Amino acid sequence: MATKQPHVLIIDDDKGINRVLSQILSDDFSVIATTSGKDGIEMAKELSPFLAMVDLRMPETDGLHVLREIKKSKPEISVIMMSAYGEVASVVEAFREGAADFLTKPFDFRCLLENVRKLATQTNIEEEESQYPHAKDIIGNSRIMKHVWNLIKRFSPTDIPILLQGETGTGKELFAKVIHSLSVRSNGPFVPVDCSAIPESLIESELFGYEKGAFTGASTRKEGLFESANMGTLFLDEIGNLPLSIQAKLLRV
Repeated sequence: MATKQPHVLIIDDDKGINRVLSQILSDDFSVIATTSGKDGIEMAKELSPFLAMVDLRMPETDGLHVLREIKKSKPEISVIMMSAYGEVASVVEAFREGAADFLTKPFDFRCLLENVRKLATQTNIEEEESQYPHAKDIIGNSRIMKHVWNLIKRFSPTDIPILLQGETGTGKELFAKVIHSLSVRSNGPFVPVDCSAIPESLIESELFGYEKGAFTGASTRKEGLFESANMGTLFLDEIGNLPLSIQAKLLRV
């Protein structure tokens, strides 16, 4: 299945610039171009591209005005300002109004394409962070990490045990929190447990609890961690360190 290409909106009164930029970006992005600043403002509202490339000087309307209007209606859209005139005052004003970059004509097209790709990657990361609580704590946008995110999307809504494997320090608890936040149990508690930190003699009572009088010294009822995590998620970190006898009992919970 083909991946949907991100939209780029080009707003420049020079049709030649629009045509060249469209050709350069079309392999990676879905490009829409207009020579009208007013039309560009409306197209940004309607299409919500991840990026708008706006010429600074246009006869119909000022590029800075277009920048302000886009940021007012769609602040999530990145805006790159373009101009053959690199006046310091205009550059400063553009960045003050929220521009992501300012490019001077004639362009270094290889550099331009690289900058647009970087903005697209950053936009994807920000969308992941807004969609998934705790995602901002997880750094990585590689092919393998994208595969991990796809697995999270697939299995988080299911009400089944999930095994997370990875070396110490790779962020298993962070991913467990994301899975919990996307699960049907997200309104319940998230209870993390470091299984390697519980003395072997106390593991069973910590996990399952006990009733008052169950054994000598049990003067009060103790709620186990499974009960504490009821209707939520119990994250058993380093579960492989539990005695096999306890692991067998977990299968019956």
